[in-house]
Amino acid sequence: MHEYLFKNNTQLLSQQKLIFTEAVVVKGTLSNESKFNFKVCKITASIYKVTGNKVKDFIFPFNPFQKMLIEEADIKIGETRDFKMIIEPFTYANDYNVSVKADCK
Repeated sequence: MHEYLFKNNTQLLSQQKLIFTEAVVVKGTLSNESKFNFKVCKITASIYKVTGNKVKDFIFPFNPFQKMLIEEADIKIGETRDFKMIIEPFTYANDYNVSVKADCK
């Protein structure tokens, strides 16, 4: 019911691991697709490992090794907002993926 009333769309635009510091910059957009204005949205970026093993690659997204949360307030009906997160410290040297999601009210 909550997903129907407060429908939103999050899209990952880019992710970039910084060389000069131990951080990852995540950029994306959040769109309000519901029939209500959002008072606050909690946007979460999760980073998880990628190994090439089918079983592990299925399990790792359920247990990310690093997360970051930001809040955006007062998003009107049909409005799209850009967001940027800096996830630090990020010291993982192997292959990884980033996923974003939002929980709005």
